This record gives sequence, C-alpha cells and structure tokens, in this order.
Amino acid sequence: TTLRESQNVGLKSEAGSMEKIRDYFDSKGIGAKEITKGVIAHEVLGISLAISFWVGCYFVRPSKRFMQTMKLKKPDVWRKAEKSTQVSKLLNTLKRMEHLSGIQTSRIVLAYGEGLFLRKLLFPVLVPLKLYAAAQFVLATRTSV
Repeated sequence: TTLRESQNVGLKSEAGSMEKIRDYFDSKGIGAKEITKGVIAHEVLGISLAISFWVGCYFVRPSKRFMQTMKLKKPDVWRKAEKSTQVSKLLNTLKRMEHLSGIQTSRIVLAYGEGLFLRKLLFPVLVPLKLYAAAQFVLATRTSV
C-alpha cells in the first residue's frame, strides 16, 4: 500500500470512530451542542488512563510478575508496544536527559511500554467505560434551559 492509501485508511477509521462516538452520545440523548463536551471528557479520561497506567507500571513493575506470560500469549500486541516505545518522542527525550540515571530512564521506558501493552490489551473494556463515563459527565453537568 502507498502512504496515501494508509493515510486514507487511518482517516476512515478515525472518522468511523468519531461516528461511533457521536452515535453513542445520540443514543444517550446528548445533542450536537453537548457532544464536544463529551468528546473532550472522553479524551481527558484517555490521557488520565494513559498516565495512570504508566505511573502504576513504574511502581508495580508488572514485567517482573506476569508480563512474560502476556508477551508469549499476545506477541503481536507486545511487538506494537515495543515499536511504540522506540519511536516515542517523549521517551527519546527522557533518554537524553542528563539528570536521570540510565536505570531510571530504563525503568521509565519499560513502564511506558508495559502501560501501553496493558491498555491495548484492555482496549475492549476501557473504550466503552470511557464512553459511558464521558456521557455520564455530560448528563451530570447539563444545564437546564
């Protein structure tokens, strides 16, 4: 496939995702004016989850416990997580920071990869939960007109 074809596929899947989000909010009685608030809440939840998984993995260190088993059971997801850690601008910046030791940097990078892997593994559960929480947020903060 060409670069343009792969970009078009990405745009179609992104547009399809936005369509699904809009349909979900419509099914909950959330109108067009409130959808923006719902999408922002959904994204804030996503960022919060990503940071939480990263910090959690830094302290819990799941690779010492069960990541080896998951690496064997879900090798495709593991490879994607590894690739993401290699191309991450944030992680590459951390590697170049002088005040972090090599061990700290390795632990941060490993925690990022572990968190990414776990989020991808839990994707079928996390996305519906984020949508539900975002819809509940919009409904709870709805102003009466």
